[in-house]
Amino acid sequence: MGRAALERRLSPDLAWTAAAYTRYEEEGDPGAYADVLAMADHPERPAVRDR
Repeated sequence: MGRAALERRLSPDLAWTAAAYTRYEEEGDPGAYADVLAMADHPERPAVRDR
C-alpha cells in the first residue's frame, strides 16, 4: 500500500507506524517472495497479483 493511502487508513494514534510499514515495503520487498499478493490501496477495488 502506498504511503499516502496507508496514512489515510491509519487512525491518528497509529500514524507513527506509517514510516515502519513504508520502510518494510522498500527494504523487505514482500512482493518478491510471496506467491500471491493482495493489494488494498483502494478497498472498493482490491487487486491480486500472483506469480
